[in-house]
Amino acid sequence: MATKQKDVQAGQNQDESNEATTTESSSRRNEECSTDTQKRTISSRRSTLKTVGILGVGSFGFSRVGVASSEKKSDEKEIDYALRREEPGDPTSAITKRTKRVPRDWYRSLKRSEKVRKRKNFESKPYVGEVDLIPPIHGGAGPQIQVGVIQNPDGSAHPDLPSTQEAKDKIPTEVERIPVDVHEVTEFRNGCYEYDYGDSVPAGAEMEVGYETGYCTMGAQLNKDGNSYFSTCQHIFYNDDPKSRKLYNQDDDAAIGDVIESYCTYDFVVAEPINGHTPTYRLADPNGTLSDLTIVEQFTKNALHDKVANDEELTKRGVKTCETTGKIRSANGYIGPVDIGCGFRNHQVKWGKDDGDFDPGDSGSIVYQKVGSDQVAVAGTCNGWDPVNRYIVYGQSAYSIKNNKGYTYI
Repeated sequence: MATKQKDVQAGQNQDESNEATTTESSSRRNEECSTDTQKRTISSRRSTLKTVGILGVGSFGFSRVGVASSEKKSDEKEIDYALRREEPGDPTSAITKRTKRVPRDWYRSLKRSEKVRKRKNFESKPYVGEVDLIPPIHGGAGPQIQVGVIQNPDGSAHPDLPSTQEAKDKIPTEVERIPVDVHEVTEFRNGCYEYDYGDSVPAGAEMEVGYETGYCTMGAQLNKDGNSYFSTCQHIFYNDDPKSRKLYNQDDDAAIGDVIESYCTYDFVVAEPINGHTPTYRLADPNGTLSDLTIVEQFTKNALHDKVANDEELTKRGVKTCETTGKIRSANGYIGPVDIGCGFRNHQVKWGKDDGDFDPGDSGSIVYQKVGSDQVAVAGTCNGWDPVNRYIVYGQSAYSIKNNKGYTYI
């Protein structure tokens, strides 16, 4: 295990989606697995990832951005895996990166399939409601693109769109040697810990917004420019201007934060702490106290793809369905129309196992994974679920919030 830890250069905000644009030509000879659809274990939207890779493939370490590190083996590639603070819990300290070595063939296959998906741009079709890239599975099948077309059986539900079958016929079964699975989707739905947590309000606590029936789940502490903020989902504010509202841990208590920023497509708000309240890196305990679980990292996009390939699980704590765990399904998904708030969202983390993972009231919570006995890393938020297809929970990825809005969970 490598142990080097160095600072990330100030102002660095590199988009991971551009990090491997030169690998395509060298990857051709390693892409045979992507054409062998006989080996694929993910054949439809309703099937789960059955091929289990080797959990924790590779070794971890730390590296400085912009400094080339020597590859220990020609068949391995070092990737940025997670971000953390040099001094955990101090948002003013420098950000460092944890790295991991993954199979080079897997990395090349992943990057090539990302470029193919981007070129095809299925998201631009008005009859497409969902797109996901399933990365190559470690030791198993190659990549697959999954496309969900909007349910419109006879064309009457959406007269301006083709019927369901016509839409399916417009989607190819394969693009550039990568198989495409087509399924149907409907409108996505947005949607324990009901205690007064006092001055330090943790992720997972009940969050009120001043409506008689409006409640959600507190998100994790957000940090930017050395300052810390509360966060939760944006769609809970319906058609109001969120920046005219306040956040409450309990309706009859003093407000804990003034909403100062609102992002509809990313579905989160930022609230400045008031009345002596402070956000915390610790997660809520169901008994009304702070648990020992503490946020110390957030995952990169490459790390989340690796977790899909390893058939790993993510966990959330929400007010309505409490703590649930399910398989991560997508690291960079797309969803179309939603019932409340802004649709057409990119960079979605999708996970889940059944219809008990998410209900209205859980929105705003974070989805995470343990990285130590009492430490967790954030994958993203939980904003809604697909009520028809496998009840998959979706939410904005932590890496996209950092790359596009400048906020981190560390």
